[in-house]
Amino acid sequence: MRTPIRSGRFVRILAFSASIVAISGWNAAADRIRLRTGETIQGKLIPDPTDKGRLLLYRETGKTPMSLLAAQVTGVDPEPSRLDEFAVRKRRPNPSAEDEFALGTWCVENRLPDLATGQYEAAIKLDPEFAPAREALGHVLHEGRWLTSAQARSAKGLVYHKGKWITPEEAAQRKVEDALTAEQTTWRRKLGVLLRSYRAGPENRRNDVELQLMAIRDTAAIPGLLATFGAADEPAARRLAARVLAAIPAPEGAEGLVTRILMEKDDDVREATLAELAKRDEPIVIERLLGALRNKSSATLNRAAWTLGRLQAIETVPRLVDALISSERRLVFVDPNPPMAAATAGVPAAAPNGGLLFMGGRNIPILTGPAVAPGAVAFGATSTPAIDYYAGMNASMPGPNRGPVAVNRTFTRENTEVLAALQSLTGQDFGYDVAAWKRWIGRMFRPAPPPVRVVPQP
Repeated sequence: MRTPIRSGRFVRILAFSASIVAISGWNAAADRIRLRTGETIQGKLIPDPTDKGRLLLYRETGKTPMSLLAAQVTGVDPEPSRLDEFAVRKRRPNPSAEDEFALGTWCVENRLPDLATGQYEAAIKLDPEFAPAREALGHVLHEGRWLTSAQARSAKGLVYHKGKWITPEEAAQRKVEDALTAEQTTWRRKLGVLLRSYRAGPENRRNDVELQLMAIRDTAAIPGLLATFGAADEPAARRLAARVLAAIPAPEGAEGLVTRILMEKDDDVREATLAELAKRDEPIVIERLLGALRNKSSATLNRAAWTLGRLQAIETVPRLVDALISSERRLVFVDPNPPMAAATAGVPAAAPNGGLLFMGGRNIPILTGPAVAPGAVAFGATSTPAIDYYAGMNASMPGPNRGPVAVNRTFTRENTEVLAALQSLTGQDFGYDVAAWKRWIGRMFRPAPPPVRVVPQP
């Protein structure tokens, strides 16, 4: 049986380990410490200054040392590391708050952040008002008292919610939103099951699904309804989604109908959805449609204009005029020095090898030479990146090599449904002449007054 390490022998082992570090300059993990149980742990042992019968085990991670009985340790296999220098500094007798702080700074410089935190905490144990250590720990002075960052935020009335400090009002709102999200997820799963039953079941089962859907009044079901029945391949399922949305009396139901119209590609389903939307008079309907007039998608923009025209929303005429012609910036590749005058965007031009070159894309299709066989002549085509093509072509030309360059170009489009809506709402037709429309609006346009609601008399 091995005898426990005596304190004098332990000090000699520490000194031997430190001398190896000084000679070799190695940076291994830490000493291997053998325990009476047969286990081996890595770290650095330092005599406990408060108890001669115990040792403190420090590691590179973790701010608090492990306390071991000296009798538990049967041997130490020194392996030089940054902890050797830490141990030498840590064994300074009667350290002051300044000493503990200085060692913490050394730990930071030597990438030992956990041990640095332990040293800063040791400094404020010795001197609770030692500001450098307090500040290094992120503490703040609040009304004459040092507080941790959490205590300071709490003193300001903030609460900790999912990793962030926020106001109690924000926390309450987020809890409501979290609950709503969970409810929406539940509805989406339920509606997915109903859609599968609707598709696969017999006629009576489909009728049962419709009855269940038409009973929905919960606005939390709307996102799931749009993602399942509203996005189904079957037109009948999408028409059913419109009926269900129309049955939800809250403004969210009307907003869901607008979403369905803006998504819908089928004319018949869009007509059916419009019929349901026309029954609603919530302000959110016009607001959402006007917002869609700024959409980058031409299809979405034109569906919004179509809907505004069919709803006879004459007050939206000025906004429709602004959406009559849309423009967008796109990145295109152009040749700053075209090799052929005939090479214009979309126009074929003869390439130097006799093939055809179609300008305007990143890849260039080129007609290859003929392949001749007995009784037959065949032609083929290939493509090459525009940059490679021009680089090879320009290499055989005098002057600098100027391949295609990326430039931003503005492209415009005329929105046909916007024009149709303007014609329907005003009885005028100035085509796509935006200036003429605006002149007419300035001289002649008078939006219809909002309808007067009659309050039922008692």
